Amino acid sequence: MNHQPFEKWLLDGATLDKVQHAHLQEHLKSCKTCRRLACNLPRVEQKLAATPPADPRPGFAARFQASLPARQVARQRRQIWSMILSGLSVGLAIAIYQILPDLSRLSPGLIVSALVNNILTAVSTLMHLGQVSNYVLMRVPPSVPLAVWISLSLVFLILSIVWVLALGRILAPKGEKA
Repeated sequence: MNHQPFEKWLLDGATLDKVQHAHLQEHLKSCKTCRRLACNLPRVEQKLAATPPADPRPGFAARFQASLPARQVARQRRQIWSMILSGLSVGLAIAIYQILPDLSRLSPGLIVSALVNNILTAVSTLMHLGQVSNYVLMRVPPSVPLAVWISLSLVFLILSIVWVLALGRILAPKGEKA
């Protein structure tokens, strides 16, 4: 049996027009579930109104205030990750939209062939970079004095520390210092 409009009318307590009231009375004559709801609802509402609200446990406000910064940091992290994932999703959608017309003209074999070609090109490029860096590291150090290497290393160390501190300050939640 369909109880939906009748249960809603009973629970809302809204004023019904004559036709709705007649339909409700007719339904209550034939439906035991809705009739029980109509009879018990005033008693339940009366008991709820007579029941005093529950007091929070002692120290609730202090615990809530203490946990607030951690919850704010967690919320901020969730927002950052959702922004990152949203940006990546949009970027992926745009890439797929740009590539989709070309994919309809290509066979799966051509797609796999292009993917393998791109992977091999990337590996070959990395190997060439390794050979170039090996050549530079074998030829340059003997011709550069030790004082220059130490100075360059110190500059690199200082710049790395400044970079880490700047990132810590940028990523630290408001009100906290890195």
